Amino acid sequence: MVSVSKLGKFFLLTVLVAVTLATAFAVGGDFAVAAADGSQPNADFSVVYPTEGYFPVSDAQLLAANADYLAVYDGALQSLVVTGETEFACALDYAPDGMWLSGSLLLMHFGDESAVRYATVDLTVSPVLTDVTSTVLADASYIVADDSYIYAKSDDTLAIYTTDGGLKSYGLIENDPNLNGKYIFAANDRTLYFYAQSYETRRFFICNCTSTDAMITYMSSLEQMLPAVATYIDGGLLVDRNGELVVVDRNDDGEGVILSTGIKWTNDTVFSAYGDRVFVVNENGGVDEYRVSMGYETEEGETVAGKTEFVRTYAMNGSTEGQLDAPTDIVFAPVGTVIADSNNMRLAVLNGSQTEYAEADFVPTSLAVNSQGVVYVASEDALYTLSRKNGSLTLTKYLDAPEDETVLDIACFGNFVVVLTDTSLHLVALRNIMHSAPVSDGIAAAVSPVGSTLYVMTKDGVHTLAVDTSTPSLTNLIDFREADFSAATDIATDYAGTLFVAFEDGRIASFSNEVGAVELQHEYIFDDGFYIAKPAAIQLNGSEAYFASSTCFIGRAEVGAVDEDAYSPIPDPDISVATTNRFAVTSEDGYLFDEPGRFDTMLPVAEGSVLYVHDGVSSVEGYAYAYINGRRGYISSSLLADISPSDANKGAYTAAQDMELFNPDPAASPIRLADSAVIEVIDNAAGIDGGVWWRVHYNNEVYFVRASELTPYDEVLPEPEKVFGRASADRAGGIVNIYAVPDTTSTVVLEVVDGTRLEILGEDGDFYLVGVDGVTGYALKDDVELEGLTTVQIVSIVLAVAVAVTGLIVFVVTWQSRKKEKEKQ
Repeated sequence: MVSVSKLGKFFLLTVLVAVTLATAFAVGGDFAVAAADGSQPNADFSVVYPTEGYFPVSDAQLLAANADYLAVYDGALQSLVVTGETEFACALDYAPDGMWLSGSLLLMHFGDESAVRYATVDLTVSPVLTDVTSTVLADASYIVADDSYIYAKSDDTLAIYTTDGGLKSYGLIENDPNLNGKYIFAANDRTLYFYAQSYETRRFFICNCTSTDAMITYMSSLEQMLPAVATYIDGGLLVDRNGELVVVDRNDDGEGVILSTGIKWTNDTVFSAYGDRVFVVNENGGVDEYRVSMGYETEEGETVAGKTEFVRTYAMNGSTEGQLDAPTDIVFAPVGTVIADSNNMRLAVLNGSQTEYAEADFVPTSLAVNSQGVVYVASEDALYTLSRKNGSLTLTKYLDAPEDETVLDIACFGNFVVVLTDTSLHLVALRNIMHSAPVSDGIAAAVSPVGSTLYVMTKDGVHTLAVDTSTPSLTNLIDFREADFSAATDIATDYAGTLFVAFEDGRIASFSNEVGAVELQHEYIFDDGFYIAKPAAIQLNGSEAYFASSTCFIGRAEVGAVDEDAYSPIPDPDISVATTNRFAVTSEDGYLFDEPGRFDTMLPVAEGSVLYVHDGVSSVEGYAYAYINGRRGYISSSLLADISPSDANKGAYTAAQDMELFNPDPAASPIRLADSAVIEVIDNAAGIDGGVWWRVHYNNEVYFVRASELTPYDEVLPEPEKVFGRASADRAGGIVNIYAVPDTTSTVVLEVVDGTRLEILGEDGDFYLVGVDGVTGYALKDDVELEGLTTVQIVSIVLAVAVAVTGLIVFVVTWQSRKKEKEKQ
């Protein structure tokens, strides 16, 4: 039952509300949502947190209620929210300034003259506003309702309407002097309780409307008070008095105070009563519920005083345990499910039915979890980590944002943190910014769970970057792709590469993730339920999307996301069965894909790059399977042209230390070869990977070896054994000549005494090349007796020495040596 006075300063605008049983507000029901293309994507929207006490209103301005329904107009959401036997929420084009509820019919008045002045809504069916035309309603100065009728009073007429099957006229009371004037009144069970003032007379009277012949009973003249607002409550009438709501006697003078409730009242207070409950809109836009008990006397004659008890607060947002106020992000981490509860300046960490809080001295705006389970928390100007120390959750500053930059979002790639600000992207590790890239129009960032791809969403599309943590660096992977993300708030991607985008207008959309374009697949619209969803952040979990709604709850929807368990990548081909392995060069810029066409698994390949192609193993039409830069993958066959390797470096090589051999390409598992091993280089592997590799033969197999590990092999021959002899003259003490050349007519360079020790350096015909005392020359073989060797041994040694010194092969006839030996004897 709701009363509104629209005219006169004495009659204030008053909205009265009553609420159904507390169980009518239980949270957790599922609501089907529909895709924009008309299909049903088999998605449910559920509120998963808070699990109790949540009421989807943050700015209650008008209320109307009875035993079956509660209707609230929320000014912030510009929506009508109804709960009870049916539940729904719907946006209104205009703000009502009056609402009254009787049975299942809601009557609303709109003050905007360009809009419908009055409209009704049947709460048993879908929310449809039906225009109402009534001369009496148009002139009404006060309207109230009870479970039976709606009552509208103009200056001299009281109109009564039934509400079963729509608003229908029941009867009029006209030309009764008791009704002249602008009154306020309360209604219950077809009985009206009037507070009236005519000239200087203030009166209280009762009008019985159980039949069309209404009975008006004058009760008394008012002496102490004339209330500004009044509503019915069990045991009396609830009215204002001296800044407080009090209960007065409804069957006597209408002003005798039965109970002071202690509930404060001002001209701006919006309140209502139903049964023994009083509901008051609090300063935060929620509704505080009180139970008012009348005093009574027991059978034993004892007096029990009346009292007012606070029951609970119904609100969308709050700061007590189990409430949120403008959550901005959600992540799943080993520490629990973490929620950035921004307006409360805290993190809520959920573990089962338990909620812990980490209080912050900043406003948390974004969350991310790295591969080690570390939770990062961002404010607008810094980065923090969340950890558990001594059993308590603790926030520790990790890094200040660059000066004059505002942090918009964060994401984690391995152990690196990607920080998106209003001007740049920063790759952060070890409390340092490792690399930065300019991005001035971002909204949110996300990383692919497969590959090394970073997405930065803007209002107009997506920047797609490659993350290299070894460099580290951030570089553009493909050209900017346009899409309408003007109402978007966050982005995520699943293992299949599908992009999921949250929109603040109450939807999550999935987009195909093609190289050339981002195309809408499905829209999941959350506008059919009692809870009004405005996703501010999205996190994928299994096939569902969890989202933090700015309307202060965490929601869940089935969106068909592909998680790691459901993801089935194209298996790597068996390159051991390749028909041929060849080198090819790219004719233009292209990409190497783990999965053809899926760019979040791709590596850019520049024009002129050399690849090692495994023919006969690719099962994807139009794509070859190849190696480049440490990766194997698929590349468009149309980009490839054969190239031949160079054998300019062919020859024997070795390594000073252990080396690794790769077969059949550098991406394979290596085998280790001990140092000093000699291997044969075949070619330069066509300069693949910028000339890193050469190909070699080893054990009749072809391998790849890092060229930097090889050095040319030079064969080292052993030092020949030295041979000595003695000068042998014709007589003892005689002289032996040493000649300059192997000719007895040449110059004698030295004369040595019989028995002088000579080093045999070589042989030339009948002469030995000898050395003695630093002088080299030739002596006749007949004048030299070799030490300790037979003639055959002498010939063998001299032959070896001759080969080593001169590179010539000297053929020696054994029998000639023997003949000379016999003659000398």
